[in-house]
Amino acid sequence: MGTWGHKIMEDDLAAEVRDEYLELLYGGLSTDEATAKLCAGFGPGHEDERPVFWLALAHTQLEVGRLTGQVKERALAIIRSGEDLQR
Repeated sequence: MGTWGHKIMEDDLAAEVRDEYLELLYGGLSTDEATAKLCAGFGPGHEDERPVFWLALAHTQLEVGRLTGQVKERALAIIRSGEDLQR
């Protein structure tokens, strides 16, 4: 995965999360269904990319007015902890 800038969405994984989430919504899934499907597909083995996943999902949900409590709390926990600031 590549990162080309310092903004949340300037990362290949972040762009994939955004695109897949929007595709699921436009495909007729509810916010909760789309979120669950993305989370299920992200699974174990991606621990180093976990912060990007949650921040990108929160950013995308906020943009479309569908930010869920669970996603918001995960993103805020990452921000508070300073986790993955190097990336």
